[in-house]
Amino acid sequence: AGHQWEGNPSDILEQYEDFNNNALQSKGMGFKFDSTNYATEITQLTAVTDKYLKDLSFGVIDDIDATLKAFNDELKVAGLEKVMQAKQEAFDAWLAEQ
Repeated sequence: AGHQWEGNPSDILEQYEDFNNNALQSKGMGFKFDSTNYATEITQLTAVTDKYLKDLSFGVIDDIDATLKAFNDELKVAGLEKVMQAKQEAFDAWLAEQ
């Protein structure tokens, strides 16, 4: 067992347990999208994300608006909307079966 940090309430562990036991669970818990038929798009989307994510994450972009627009435009060209639509349809079908 661990030690409580100074300043924490004496019932902190019970508070965590209560929080965990009463947390809302996502309706999507257990859903897994089969992206097999979208391998090309996933590969392209990953490449686009890899191209932009580090610079965007670390804030080393001079023109953030133009870069975000280019990022979003390239994601669309790579098939983002196609994958999103397929995933939504699969999720809706899965949800209907629950």
